[in-house]
Amino acid sequence: MILAFFFAAPHSPGQERISSVYIIASKKNDTLYSGVTGDLPTRLTQHKEGLIEGFTMKYGVKTLVWFEVFREVDCVIQREKTMKKWPR
Repeated sequence: MILAFFFAAPHSPGQERISSVYIIASKKNDTLYSGVTGDLPTRLTQHKEGLIEGFTMKYGVKTLVWFEVFREVDCVIQREKTMKKWPR
């Protein structure tokens, strides 16, 4: 899986860290969830296996529908805030 290879590469000291904002869904035209993470493959696995209590577990939100990569944490957080204002 290219996504896992790209994001799961180990971070060595001084290496730039990559963060992602993502949207996952329960099924087509249903519940959406947006989140921010520094390790997208691990985070998606946690969602799929029901390891994260709360909204995503309650509504069965597990399918990645979109993601975007950023080099600066401030940018990824701002992007998620902007997305949360989008109409559903």
